[in-house]
Amino acid sequence: METINKELASIFRDLAAIYSFDDGGNPFRANAYEQASFFLKGFNKDIQQYSVPEMEELEGIGKSIALKIQEYIDTGKIKKYEEMKEKYPLEFIRLSFIGGIGSKTLKKIYDEYDLKSKAELIEALQDGRIEKMDGFGAKKVSGLLDRLTR
Repeated sequence: METINKELASIFRDLAAIYSFDDGGNPFRANAYEQASFFLKGFNKDIQQYSVPEMEELEGIGKSIALKIQEYIDTGKIKKYEEMKEKYPLEFIRLSFIGGIGSKTLKKIYDEYDLKSKAELIEALQDGRIEKMDGFGAKKVSGLLDRLTR
């Protein structure tokens, strides 16, 4: 049986990464999206079969997330996700899924150089721009480059 659970898990994982990346973001919101993503990834029942109040009873799903799930069921999109993808470069933020590259590191690089992709980050690491930043010595740059080019 094909469900939308994995699609929603991926969207919520992206939203968690975006909120972790956004300095003004709410860490509790990022955590809530991460929990919802984790839950949905392992949930073996079709979330579409649940009403919003029933979803709220599930572990890791609060009212706000339940409403977003229902929005996705009804429209195939989540407005907040679409807005956040417009605001931030999702390809770049997803680099935080690579072990050893945190969202704070990515945000600092993004703020300094406005990079938007893995290729741009690799280039900036190789050409020495990143090493000139505070807190980015040769060892850290080498480690980042190694993780990105594996």
